[in-house]
Amino acid sequence: MENLDVLNNLKLRLSYGSVGNEAIGPYGSLSTASQNDYIFNDQISTGYIPGNTLPNPNLKWETSTTFNSAIDFGLWNNRVTATFEYYNTRTKDLLVSKTLNAALGYTSILSNIGEIENKGIELFLSTKIFDKQFKWKTDVNWSKNESNVLSLSPGTDRLLLRNWFNVGVFAEVGEPFGNIRGNAQARDPESGTPLVFPNGRARWENDQLLGNAQPDWIGSIRNAFSFKGFSLNVLLDVRMGGELFSATMVKSNNYGVHAETLTGREDYLFSTLVLGENNNERSGTGLFGNSYGDSQRAKGRTYEGSAIGVQDDNGNWVAQRDSEGNIMYSNIWLSPQLYGFDGINDQSRFVYDASFVKIREVVFGYTFRGRILQKLKNIKHLKLSIVGRDLWTIFRNTPQGLDPEAGTTSGNGQGIEFGSFLPTRTVGVNLNISF
Repeated sequence: MENLDVLNNLKLRLSYGSVGNEAIGPYGSLSTASQNDYIFNDQISTGYIPGNTLPNPNLKWETSTTFNSAIDFGLWNNRVTATFEYYNTRTKDLLVSKTLNAALGYTSILSNIGEIENKGIELFLSTKIFDKQFKWKTDVNWSKNESNVLSLSPGTDRLLLRNWFNVGVFAEVGEPFGNIRGNAQARDPESGTPLVFPNGRARWENDQLLGNAQPDWIGSIRNAFSFKGFSLNVLLDVRMGGELFSATMVKSNNYGVHAETLTGREDYLFSTLVLGENNNERSGTGLFGNSYGDSQRAKGRTYEGSAIGVQDDNGNWVAQRDSEGNIMYSNIWLSPQLYGFDGINDQSRFVYDASFVKIREVVFGYTFRGRILQKLKNIKHLKLSIVGRDLWTIFRNTPQGLDPEAGTTSGNGQGIEFGSFLPTRTVGVNLNISF
């Protein structure tokens, strides 16, 4: 390849392998108890408490088989390097913690559940924009992964991985891993119009697909600068797609402590306490069926764009229509208290897009050299750095104060958040010394 002016490095890679993962831990398949000392009649007694995980003596190692192909190349004397990679991994006998009813005396059991496939592509690009006394290097990462459930235990087509507030994260055969299911407002099957009860409150259906925690893609951009001992590294982190159910927002709305619940409060109080309007009058109907009031004035909270649900001849819930077949949209005003309380049943209101763009890390440092380093006789390298992490969330679709990366677990069953800490940034100082 010495005669090529642009392409100076090319590598093709193919690999295939199979590996086992024990991932059970000591005594994972046995019934064990932990020692606990307590005081009774001024004497220390010893007791033993069984664990919360039901032992499973039939556990097997999970096995992952991976096919990987990639191409690496360098351009202009490796000033630009890149990698394009495709992988496909199938994991059999996947070890998953299954939730149990606490009435059994245990809350979970570790089980082998079938086969899951992960496949995707990864792209990496690195370029030296300036490479003299002033250096500037940029690295770009981009990846997309699809995780699909191929099979579960015999006779099982759905497995609950985690649940909170009647919202569950499931592994379902033929579906992406980690579907989020819960209650959602019922909709007209033809038009998709949300449906309400005759009193204006949301009509919901259970076991509805609310989303999936898997992102569409993730990526990052790192810029590294250096000049005469000074260095600056800035890492931008990106995630696009994926959903997050926030139980924190459910409770905040249920108790009326979130700013979102302020909407309609003054309008409802003015309607009920000042004007003395009843429910019919708030919906525009006065005495003897006459029209009443200003239809444009807000009188509380309402499910905008919703229609009263009625049952058709087959027993299905559909939107109420007039004689000409037009949807009759609801004009019923609710108290903000009832609207907020309905969030417990209409959980789709609290599912958010978990996309974000963050400045993940900034490192500014100085490497001592010359006379200063010579005076420190036994020190060969000395660098002082200021490090900041999670400094700024540039873009997000979650409510203020709710980190799109928050969750009740970092393992299986991602996509549910409850009581998470507020997003925080950290700043620290690093001192690196080598002798």
